[in-house]
Amino acid sequence: SSAEAKPEKINKNISFRPAFDSPIEQEKRPISVIYGWLVAKSRHIHKYGDFYLGKGFDVMHIKVKPLQLLWPTVAQGVISEALDFLGQEKRSKQPVLIHGFSVGGYLYGETQVKMLNDPKYKPVGKRIVGHIYDSPVGFSGIPEGVGNAVTPIPALQNLIRVTLENYLKLFYNQTTKHYLLSESTFKKNPLKVPSLCLYSKADPIGLAGPIEDLMKSMEENGTK
Repeated sequence: SSAEAKPEKINKNISFRPAFDSPIEQEKRPISVIYGWLVAKSRHIHKYGDFYLGKGFDVMHIKVKPLQLLWPTVAQGVISEALDFLGQEKRSKQPVLIHGFSVGGYLYGETQVKMLNDPKYKPVGKRIVGHIYDSPVGFSGIPEGVGNAVTPIPALQNLIRVTLENYLKLFYNQTTKHYLLSESTFKKNPLKVPSLCLYSKADPIGLAGPIEDLMKSMEENGTK
């Protein structure tokens, strides 16, 4: 079955799993793009991909490592490669469903920036039919969220949080302004497609307060 087949590795950050046993013909088959959470293992992300494969979707998995997250230009390069793949002529009629976990919200913000500002990626944006956000982490949640994701030790979590807060202040032009543009684009909800947001008030990484603020902003900007 498609779920048992070895994923096609596009690069160290992106893999693709075609639903070759889907009843839907390839050129019209939906693609689920899954943005993984920080330090996610492939076997964990693939469990969610298996769900979509079972529904006849092709699946693209995207994940970044903590150090890549801290250099937005690196994350942007990953996004460009994903959009190049989705923009291939043979995929030009396939609808796209976005499913972002945790920092996947930031990555999808970067994706929207590219789709809005680069003419070659705009056709991909027009194919997106829906969003699912699972505990999305925006700019304000990065320092605490990264610390909580990397270690369960409170003292180290606090050290990472303080270090990242100082890093973001020091490297505003190289990093922070990119995070802020990604988040503001995300909040503007430019594609206006149906969206579903899932979160838990007990989640130590995807904090409820910032997520609720994000949802409110998206509603004000016309989400369905």
